[in-house]
Amino acid sequence: MKNKNEEMDKVISFSGEVIEKKNCRYIKGDYYKIGDPNKKDSGDCYQLTNAKGESKFYRINSGYIEWDWEQEKYVLLHETPLIFGFVNEEGEKGYFTENVFKNVKVVEYPYFRGSSRTTRPPEISCISKEIAEKFASFYSHFTGMYYYLDDAGMTKSEIFRESGTHNDYVGMSSSKILYPEFREAYNAAQSSSWRTMLELFEDSPIEITKESDNFAALLGNLSFGVELETISGRLPVNELYKNGFIPLRDGSITGHEYTSIPLQGPKGVQAFSNILELTQSHCGVNQTCSTHYHIGNVFIDKSLKERKLIMIAIYMLYYYIQKEIWEILPPYKRSNDYFRTKQDFKDHCQPLQSLGLIYNKIYQNGEINEAELNKEFESLFRFLNDGVPSSPDYNIKTRTHVRSGANKWNIRSRYYALNLYNAAFSSSDTVEYRAYSGTVNKDKGLALLLISVGITRFAMKYYKQIIEHRTKFSLIDIVEEFRTNFETFEGDQSYNEFVADYLNAFINSRREHFYNAYLDGNIYAEEFKKDKSFSFKHKGQKLYG
Repeated sequence: MKNKNEEMDKVISFSGEVIEKKNCRYIKGDYYKIGDPNKKDSGDCYQLTNAKGESKFYRINSGYIEWDWEQEKYVLLHETPLIFGFVNEEGEKGYFTENVFKNVKVVEYPYFRGSSRTTRPPEISCISKEIAEKFASFYSHFTGMYYYLDDAGMTKSEIFRESGTHNDYVGMSSSKILYPEFREAYNAAQSSSWRTMLELFEDSPIEITKESDNFAALLGNLSFGVELETISGRLPVNELYKNGFIPLRDGSITGHEYTSIPLQGPKGVQAFSNILELTQSHCGVNQTCSTHYHIGNVFIDKSLKERKLIMIAIYMLYYYIQKEIWEILPPYKRSNDYFRTKQDFKDHCQPLQSLGLIYNKIYQNGEINEAELNKEFESLFRFLNDGVPSSPDYNIKTRTHVRSGANKWNIRSRYYALNLYNAAFSSSDTVEYRAYSGTVNKDKGLALLLISVGITRFAMKYYKQIIEHRTKFSLIDIVEEFRTNFETFEGDQSYNEFVADYLNAFINSRREHFYNAYLDGNIYAEEFKKDKSFSFKHKGQKLYG
C-alpha cells in the first residue's frame, strides 16, 4: 500500500495526468508537467533560455513557445522567426525555421481550371522535398511545385487529369508564374536578392562530383556567370537558392531569365550542372531566347596597359572566329526572315566590325608602341562608349559610359555577339559572349561554356600573337589548347585530351547539321523542338556525367 506521504507527492497536471509533484511546475493555479525541450509533446511546460540568458519555464498554452520541426526542439516565438507549412508525411501542418535550401512549395487546390487559370497559384511551404513527396498528389515540372489535392474535393480521376494538364504545359509558352520571394527585377544589379544569394551560396549544401573537379580545372582561374532565357516553366525556389541563380524579368521572352551569381571552381561547375538538369526537365526555349556567358577574373592584377592589350586581343580574336561561331548555331541567327519577326528588326547579337584593329601597328620590332596602343584602344573605347570618344569624363580610368545610369537596353554597344561593356565600365569586369541560342540542355550548355572560356584564355595567353595579326587563329586552334589545359597540364590529363577531341567533334557535328539545315531552308533546324532530348557523345562518352 502507498503511504499518505507518497499520495501527497502526486498531483493532477494541466493535461490531466497524475504525476509526481517534483516533475511539475506550479504556474498560475495549475501544475504543469516539465517536458524535454527536445521531445515534442513530452510535457506541459519547458525550460528555455531567452535572449537575455535567463532560464525560465514556459507553459505550452502561454502563446510564447512553439515546436520547431526544423530544429526539432521547442523555441521562443518572439525570438525565432518561424514559417507555417507542411511538416510530416501525413500532410500535417506546423511551424519550422525557414531553410531556403530545403523548403519547397505546395499548392492546395487546382491551378489549371480552363479560363480561370491565374498567374500565381496560392502556395504554402513544406519543410522538405522528401516530406512533400510522401503526401502530395503530384509534382509539376511546369510550376516547380507540389500539389496536394486530396482535400480539395477532387476525385482520383480529376487529380490524374490535373497532373496530366501540368505535364502537357512543360516546355510550352504561357503566362509565367512570378517568384514573390525574389521580387523579380530586370537585371541582377537591381535585384534585392543578389547580395543575399552571394552570402547564402557560401554555405550551400552542394555535393560536388568528380566530373565537376575535372571540368573546373579547365577554367583556370576564371569565374563565370550564366544567363538562361526561357519561355516557360518555373524552377523550384530551394534549388535556385542552393545553386546561386536568381530569376529575372525580360520583356523579350515569355518565361524567366535565370541568372547566376559569379561561379567558380568545382562548386560553381556543379551548381551550373544542377541548374541545367532542372531547366531540361522544367523549362522550354524557342527562338526568342538566348544563352549568355559572362567570364570573370580576366583582368585581376593586370595593369592598365595589359587590360588594353587583352581587350583588343579578345575583340580581334572573336572578330576572326565569329563566322565559325555562327556556323555552330542555327541559321536563324543571321536570317532576315527571323529579324522581321522582331520589334524594329532589332539584332541583339550583332556581328563585330573590324574597327580597323586588324591593321594595327601596336607591336613594332617585337616591342609595344605606346602611342599606337592608345590610338587603337581609343577606336575600341569609342565603339564601346556608343560612338563618343574618350574624355576626362568618359575613359577607361573613370570607368564611366556616356549613357551611365540609363537602362541597359539603351546602351547600344552591349548588343553585339561579344560584349566588352562590362570590361570597360562595370565593376563586374566580365567579358560577355551573347551569340548562343537559348538552351535548357546540359550537353549544349556546358560545351558552350567551355568554348567561351577557351576563347578568353586563348586571348589572355596569346594576346601578342593575336595583335600582331601574322596568324589568323581558328576556333579549332582554341579548343585544341584544352589538350594541355593551355600548357598548364593541370587536372586529369586524359580528361583534358578527351575534352579537346569532344569539342572538335561537337563543333564539326553542329557545323554539318546547320549547314544542311541552311541548304534545306530550315532556319531553326529543330534546335528548339529537340533541345530537351539533345545528347552528344564522343566515342560513347559525354563531356560531363
